[in-house]
Formats: sequence, structure tokens, C-alpha cells
Amino acid sequence: MNTKRVYIDFLNDIFDSNEKIEQFIEGMDYNQFEKDEKTSFAVIRAFEIIGEAAKEIPDEIKEKLKSKSVILQKWVLPLLSP
Repeated sequence: MNTKRVYIDFLNDIFDSNEKIEQFIEGMDYNQFEKDEKTSFAVIRAFEIIGEAAKEIPDEIKEKLKSKSVILQKWVLPLLSP
């Protein structure tokens, strides 16, 4: 089954990856994070997923989202900007 993904799917990827990053690094300081190869690899991969998803969201959707939410403005939209 080849299902075409829509922008909401990519937004969900961004939110899911953000949640995973928060879970992975919870309770860690930078030195612990830096020494934990599995965690740092997982966090880097989650950021890659966010970047890949951000590229798939149409510009007109990004523009509509700018005025909708402080959270989106502060955290998501900067990730969507080139």
C-alpha cells in the first residue's frame, strides 16, 4: 500500500521527534549526553527526521501556522525556515 503523506503527517513527525528528544535527554547534563553514544546518536537522528519533515511542509501552510500558535512560532517554525 502506497499512501501519500500530507503536511499533517510531517507535523506529527516533528512533534513526535521532539518528544523523543525530550525523553532521551531527560535528567542528563551535557557531559553525560556527550559520553552516551547511543543517546547522542538517537537525538541527532531525531533532529534529522525533524529537518526532513520540515522540508516537506508547503510554504503556504507554514505561513498559515505563523499566526496560529505561540508554540509553533517559538519552536516549530524556526525549524521550518531555511
